[in-house]
Amino acid sequence: MSKASSNLLSPATRHIPGLDGLRGLAVLLVVNYHFGLLRFGWTGVWLFFVLSGYLITSILLETRSEGIATYLGRFYWRRALRILPIYLGFVGLVTAVWLMTGYPTGVGEQFPWLATFTFNIYMSVGHKVGLEQAFHHLWSISTEEQFYLVWPLLIFLLGRKGIGWFSLILILASPIVRYLEPAILQSIDQKGVLAGKFIYYFPLGHFDAFAMGGAIAAFIHGPWRGKANTWGWLMCLPSIAIATSALVQYFSGVIKSWPIHLGFLMSSTEGGFHIWGYSAVTLLYGGCLILVLFGSQKLWIKRMAEWGPARETGKISYGMYVFHWPLLLLMERYLPLHENLFWRLVQFVGYMIVLTAISWLSYRFYESWFLGKKETFFAQKDR
Repeated sequence: MSKASSNLLSPATRHIPGLDGLRGLAVLLVVNYHFGLLRFGWTGVWLFFVLSGYLITSILLETRSEGIATYLGRFYWRRALRILPIYLGFVGLVTAVWLMTGYPTGVGEQFPWLATFTFNIYMSVGHKVGLEQAFHHLWSISTEEQFYLVWPLLIFLLGRKGIGWFSLILILASPIVRYLEPAILQSIDQKGVLAGKFIYYFPLGHFDAFAMGGAIAAFIHGPWRGKANTWGWLMCLPSIAIATSALVQYFSGVIKSWPIHLGFLMSSTEGGFHIWGYSAVTLLYGGCLILVLFGSQKLWIKRMAEWGPARETGKISYGMYVFHWPLLLLMERYLPLHENLFWRLVQFVGYMIVLTAISWLSYRFYESWFLGKKETFFAQKDR
C-alpha cells in the first residue's frame, strides 16, 4: 500500500502518532491547571473529548458492517478494558482507605454516583467536592461514558453521512443548550447552585466537543483535507481572539493583574462565555486535530504532536489523568505548594517525575494486560 493511500485510512486500521501527542498535550494542560500554573489548562478536557469523538467515531464506522450484537459488544468490551481497570481500581482503593480511616471525606455519599458514572451530575447540582476529596476530576469520565451510551447506536442507524450531519447539528445546538441551562437549573429548584458550575459539569453542554471529533471522522474526505492549514487556523481564530482580547485589556489598563487565564475562565457566565466561549474551545481543538491529521508536515503543531516525548506522554495519559489529582492532594497535605513561582516550578518538576513514573508503571504492568485482551471475544474479521 502506498504512503498516500495509507493516509486515507482511519485510526481503526492504522496508528496516527500525532494523536498520542495531542493526548499528551491534553493531560499536561489539565495537570498544569490544577497545579496553579496555567489557568486556561482546564480546556485540556475539551481536547480529550474532541480526540475521543474522532477516534471512537472512526472505529465504529469501520466496524458498522457487522451485525449489531457484535458491533456493540466489541465496542463496549474494548471501552470497558480501557476505562474500568484504572477507574475501578482507583475508586476501590480510595474507598478501602476511607472505610479504614474515614479519610478522604465524602466517599460514602459519592460512591453511588461514581459507581454509576453519574459523578458529573452530582457535581453539577451543587454538591461540594472540596480539595481534600479524591474524586474531583472523575466527572469528565462520567461525561464521556454517558455520551457513548447512545453514540454507537446512532452511528449504526445513521451511517457515515447521517452521523456527520447529526454531529454538525449537535455543534450548532450546544450553544443554545448552554444558553437555556440556567432555566433548567431554576426549574429543578436547586437554590444556591451557581449557573456556571451547573453548565460546566452537566453533560449536555459538552457534547459539541465529542461531535466535533465525530464530524471530522465522518467527513474524513471533507474540504479540510485539501486545505487543512486554512481550515485549521480559521477554526482556531475565535480562541486566538479571546486570548488577544485579554492581553489587550491588560496592557490598556482595563484589568490590573496579568491574565494568566488568557480569557478562558472555567465555569464563567460573564459576558455569555458559557455560550460562545466553550464553542470557541471546541473549534480550537477541532482545528488542532485537523492540522495534526491533514496539515503540512512543516507545521509546528504537527511536529510537536509527533515529537517522541509528547507521544510517550500520550500513551500514559489516562493514568496520568486519574493519578494526578490524588498525588496533588498528598503533596498539598505534606508539602504545600509554594507561593513563589520559582519554588512552585521546582515542586512541579519533582511532582511530574513521580507522576510520570507511577503512570508508566501502571501502563506497563497493569493496563497493558487488560488492553491485550481487547480481541479476546470479538476478534475483528479481515476486511
